Amino acid sequence: MADAKDAETAFRVFNDTDYADNLLNVDAENFQEALDDDLRQVKELFEKHLDKELIKFLFIRHDGHNIKLLFKSKYIGKNLDGYLSKSGIEDPQKIKEYIANEGMPPKGASPRSNDCKFDRNIKHVIDKTKEFIGNRPFPHRIDYIVDREIFHILRHISKNLKNKFLLNLTGLQIDLTNLKVLLRSKITGKPCEFVEKKFIKYGNIDINELKNLYNKNLKNSIEFFMKHFNDKELTQVFKIFLENNNNFWKIEKAIENLEMGYIRKTRFIAYGPEIPVGYYYAKRGAMRNIRTIMTGKLNNIGSEEIKERLRELY
Repeated sequence: MADAKDAETAFRVFNDTDYADNLLNVDAENFQEALDDDLRQVKELFEKHLDKELIKFLFIRHDGHNIKLLFKSKYIGKNLDGYLSKSGIEDPQKIKEYIANEGMPPKGASPRSNDCKFDRNIKHVIDKTKEFIGNRPFPHRIDYIVDREIFHILRHISKNLKNKFLLNLTGLQIDLTNLKVLLRSKITGKPCEFVEKKFIKYGNIDINELKNLYNKNLKNSIEFFMKHFNDKELTQVFKIFLENNNNFWKIEKAIENLEMGYIRKTRFIAYGPEIPVGYYYAKRGAMRNIRTIMTGKLNNIGSEEIKERLRELY
């Protein structure tokens, strides 16, 4: 697909994949519909066989995406419904109504009706977001509080399932999120008192350690992360970043590859929650690369530049 001469050619290659059934009556510009349909099918399959808490662990991030989008939509006064995910735990329209109605039941709905039944975790994230942003609904504040609360839910689910793999995965993802916060803030010169409020608790790297790192120079901070993660690709990218920090996307790519490296451990596990988790992340990784290719082709980006941005697969 990446070597295709244009979007239409890449789309024809796309039609030869497992997504073919989802591509009926879909053109190249609307390729995302096929990805969304496939992910919904995965969710429907999981709902027939998996524990509800594990399903929530996998799909609640899509609700987080919708909550972020709908709060931003509310405050900028622009309809962003076309970007909502339908793969979350809760119906995005119910989330929209709850946010629009300030937590009150939809107009005309009985308190005991299905319209008022709402996932308690999703409700918690929305309520916490509303409380946190107050009269300062800046996008970065919305992103931070939603990410924080979603991570806390993921950690709680991992502990309830008594699954060390999921708990360690969540800890790793928190560390990688905090790493991006620290580096972005470093290169933009944000004050420490601003940044320390953006770190998320319960990662493997203590919050106080992150605060201390932020007060050190960039080289010392990066050397700590090199040693902590001990990842060849990330170390190489860090060294380039020290010389020229204009290509932050390379850090993000290395971070996502490191996460996938952890997910690959599920290949050597015979049974348990790790199996569907590995399958879900394999799907997500493939979809991300398809999205990168098709978006690049539609915007006339060269094949080599597209390939440079592709992530490792499961």
